[in-house]
Amino acid sequence: MQYAASIKYGGLLVNASECDYEAFRNLGLTCPHCHESVFLVQGHERHYQKTSKVTEVASHFCHRPDKNKDAIALCELRSRQITSTEIQRRETKSKNQRLQLFNRHLWNILLTCYKLKDFENKQQSLDSGFRSVCKSESNATVVKNAYKDFLIGHISSYSGSIISEADFFFSDLMNKISDDKLVLQEDLKAILILWRQQIDAKMQVEIYKEAVTCLLQKKHLPILEKLMVASLSNFVTITALSVDLNLGDSDRLQIYNSFFTGEISLNKETELDVYQTLVEAIVTQDSERLSAVYHFVRDDVLETIAFTPWAESFAKFS
Repeated sequence: MQYAASIKYGGLLVNASECDYEAFRNLGLTCPHCHESVFLVQGHERHYQKTSKVTEVASHFCHRPDKNKDAIALCELRSRQITSTEIQRRETKSKNQRLQLFNRHLWNILLTCYKLKDFENKQQSLDSGFRSVCKSESNATVVKNAYKDFLIGHISSYSGSIISEADFFFSDLMNKISDDKLVLQEDLKAILILWRQQIDAKMQVEIYKEAVTCLLQKKHLPILEKLMVASLSNFVTITALSVDLNLGDSDRLQIYNSFFTGEISLNKETELDVYQTLVEAIVTQDSERLSAVYHFVRDDVLETIAFTPWAESFAKFS
């Protein structure tokens, strides 16, 4: 059969010619007609010993050998009758199912990402830091809201380029997590290896684009604000650690990854200095400092979306 259906992505049809063994493993493929599991046979040459003839065998999906041959023949016949209209219908249905899950469970799904495991602590830390510098709850709220407006405004303005550059962003992210110099901690390596094993890269990029688009809708902006709160807290932490350890930009990624494994303690005085700088930057509209904050927060938010195990979460919340 040329097509199989992905149970992890709402029945999306997958062409055997566009599938490899890794994708097969991560997509959860079944026959689109009888819904039984199938396996992938990749394209290869078939050699006939008697005639020395060689033929090309195209990639295809097969049922288990113990399945009734008449039933297999029926499934293969129906598979050959699949049209481009049916493929598009399935894609639309799959996307609509994901949008329904976004609308109902988006924040809970995002919380399955390792980067948000201590979100409540980050939120409290950010509130406490701004409050310590601003000397009052009301002034701290004004500063925090000013940052939310600034960051959401910039991400919304550049949403087109964020989505159009998704493939490059994702490819760069995959290279980073494969670099042993950037991911030194064994705990984080294990998390990222498991994430990589569970995803289909092509579908992960598509869902990443859908999630970004969804988060920029008015009804989901409160969730985007939460992501920015977590990332702004990360910015404070990483900046303070870099100052304390006198690190350059090339070392910040190592410190950033170490931070998520809880291996580095934070100097509270340095942390408050960073909060002071943040307050001054937003009050004075220091474009250079605000640009640095925006680029860090943007990339951190996008990494959180990218590292979310979407397929596993869809299965959980469906």
